[in-house]
Amino acid sequence: MLKLATLLILFGSLPWAVAQIKHPAVPVPQISVEPGDSKENEDEAENDLDTEEPPTSYDVQHSQKEPEPPTTEALHPARPTHTDTSPMPVGEKASSASGEKIFDWDKHKGETLVPHPFSEKGLIRVTKDRAYLYKVDESPQDKAIVFQAGPFDPVNLRNPETDGPNASFAKNYAEGTAPAILITREWQLWRMAIGKFGLQVGTGFFVAQGHGHFVHLTDGKIPMETFTFIALPNSVGGVYRMQFTKHQMFVPYGGGGGLAYTFSEVRDDHKGPKFGGALAAYVDAGVAFDLTYFDYLTRIQLDREYGLHSIYLTVEYRRNIALSERYDFSGNYINGGLVMEY
Repeated sequence: MLKLATLLILFGSLPWAVAQIKHPAVPVPQISVEPGDSKENEDEAENDLDTEEPPTSYDVQHSQKEPEPPTTEALHPARPTHTDTSPMPVGEKASSASGEKIFDWDKHKGETLVPHPFSEKGLIRVTKDRAYLYKVDESPQDKAIVFQAGPFDPVNLRNPETDGPNASFAKNYAEGTAPAILITREWQLWRMAIGKFGLQVGTGFFVAQGHGHFVHLTDGKIPMETFTFIALPNSVGGVYRMQFTKHQMFVPYGGGGGLAYTFSEVRDDHKGPKFGGALAAYVDAGVAFDLTYFDYLTRIQLDREYGLHSIYLTVEYRRNIALSERYDFSGNYINGGLVMEY
């Protein structure tokens, strides 16, 4: 009887053993629960294991990262003024067409040159402030305009129709003498190793006021009428500028030419104005100081925005030589001004 019971137990457990062989149990990772951990934390850990997603790829040797886009330091780079399609060789210092350095590359030793899509358009550097710097060649320069101002006192000018000490310009226009304004246009026609030669055409403006004098009275009385003297010094001449380099700090110069003075005398009573003219010659010498010599970035900006190549501050001595015996505009004058080349 005992043997029969043992056989029944063995045959009853046989299907369960076969099922275990076909479907082996998956071992469940053991989660250690430290003292003080609640059962809730254990259930959450088991849920995390159940919901964990398998990795998308196991091919570690051939996995590649997405290429990162090139970093730029400006959202909207400025467009270059002059296009240069020739790529700049690696290590070459950018300069203008004249060979002048635009940037001091010695300050950037150790920096790496990297290719950029805008290098073909002249891009040479991107600053940390997101500014795109392009190589811009200077525009051609062969003209200039000159503005000058200075005291004008024709000490030898007098009224040829009146004799006596009161006929001079100084006696009649002792008050209200204003400086003369000169405006000259210059064409720089010849450039050589020794400097530049140019042609100048100019005009100007000079005004003086006074009360005149009485012809027969000498007791010091002053007339009530006001006289206004207006003169226009029109000139044609040449100039030589001793400029040996493209950008020179000090540029001595000298020139000369002819003058044609047209003038008028107007009074505030009912009598009409008088007109006259006189011929003269002039010679001058001066020196010009380049205001953009120390700031090349300002020079590039002036060239790009306004078409100005250089701006000079000038001091000049001028000698007028009278060619007319009737009206003598001779004298020595000192003036200052600006020369703007373009």
